[in-house]
Amino acid sequence: MSKRFFVTLGLFLLGTVLAVAQTNSRTIQVDVAYTGSGTVDANHKIYVALWDSEDFSGGPPAVIKSLDSKTGSVTFSDMQTVLRM
Repeated sequence: MSKRFFVTLGLFLLGTVLAVAQTNSRTIQVDVAYTGSGTVDANHKIYVALWDSEDFSGGPPAVIKSLDSKTGSVTFSDMQTVLRM
C-alpha cells in the first residue's frame, strides 16, 4: 500500500476520534430566577457554584460562575464527572 493511503487513513481516524471526543463533553446550564428584594447588579452578583461530588466533600467548588441580573443563565462547559442523583 502507498504512503499516501496510510496518511489519508490516519487523518480520517484522527478526525473520527476528535469528533467522538467533542460529543462526549458535557454542558450544564443553570437558569436563575431570583425573586428576593435584594439588589443584583455588577456590584452585587449572584454566584453559582458547581462541586464535583454530590456531598460537597471534594473541598472547594470545581467551578464558580457569576450572574449580574436577577434572571439569566450560566453555562458550565466540558464537565467530565457524571453524578447520579
